[in-house]
Amino acid sequence: MKPAVLAVVLLLAGCRAAPPAGTTTARPVLRIAGTRLAEALVRELAAARPDLDVRHVNATPLTAPGQVRDGEAELGVTFADSVYFAHLADGDAATHGLRAISALHVAPILLFVRPASGIANVRDVRGHPARTGPPPAPGTDPRFSGWPVPRSLTGSGTGTVEGITALPQLVLLAYGITPGDVKNLPVNPGEAITEMGKGKMDAMFAMGFEANTFTAQALAQGQKLMSIEGAAVDRLRREYAFIRPVTIPAGTFPGQTSAVRTVGVNMILVCRADLDEQLAYDLTRLYFAALPRIAAGGDVPGIDPQQAPLTPIPLHDGAARYFREAELFR
Repeated sequence: MKPAVLAVVLLLAGCRAAPPAGTTTARPVLRIAGTRLAEALVRELAAARPDLDVRHVNATPLTAPGQVRDGEAELGVTFADSVYFAHLADGDAATHGLRAISALHVAPILLFVRPASGIANVRDVRGHPARTGPPPAPGTDPRFSGWPVPRSLTGSGTGTVEGITALPQLVLLAYGITPGDVKNLPVNPGEAITEMGKGKMDAMFAMGFEANTFTAQALAQGQKLMSIEGAAVDRLRREYAFIRPVTIPAGTFPGQTSAVRTVGVNMILVCRADLDEQLAYDLTRLYFAALPRIAAGGDVPGIDPQQAPLTPIPLHDGAARYFREAELFR
């Protein structure tokens, strides 16, 4: 079994005899899985905790929960929906499960459509070639091949729809469109924009965390950024409380001339359930102390501290203690 015993190492470190003169002691390793925000956290924690060997582990928000659960990392940055479904699969086990450190910023869903496609709303995506989710990663967790969804959305009573691998597909399901109703082209966002420019793809869903690098290109091509709103989305939000309304103001992206209403999910900082409580407390405290610098560096939008404890899975006991104390002394 891969070691998930960082906590044990830290606890025992204070009980060991001092090493002989002239020898060195390996520092406990703390690995953080994710993209830009994870890299920023590594820099901050490495500076604040020189007693730890803090390392970055490459991961996407979809793969980070599994990497943390399987012992490849102690912390990870993921989507609220991804960690929610991963937690459902793990159950509430005390070990080998996931816990939350904090809710982070909201990542919106963006829907780009080709004006000549005739797509005027989300329902019109049915039957069109579209990017509805990311390309499958090697060794993708089979749990993501069929997410449990409410009966009111599936209409079948089975509670599971095969092919649901990303939140945009769950949005389509709310509009009565199953994965089989769309000609999904699971390519990277940059490739999707190129295909749209050639007229080979009519629509593309993307999450906000991956959008900044190509949104200007899409809008410059004349692609339309479409709103995702209405009764179907309202019903979806009632079923999944972690789905949040988002308004993207005009001018957020170069070439965006009007506001866009859509939905999104919080990014979530997660850890293993068996992470040492004091370490989890310290990491939560250090994260919020470093947040102004991380935000100033452009690695994360602003975060409302009052919303930070509102996570779709249970908080780690150490993080919960931090939030209780922060509220007490506020």
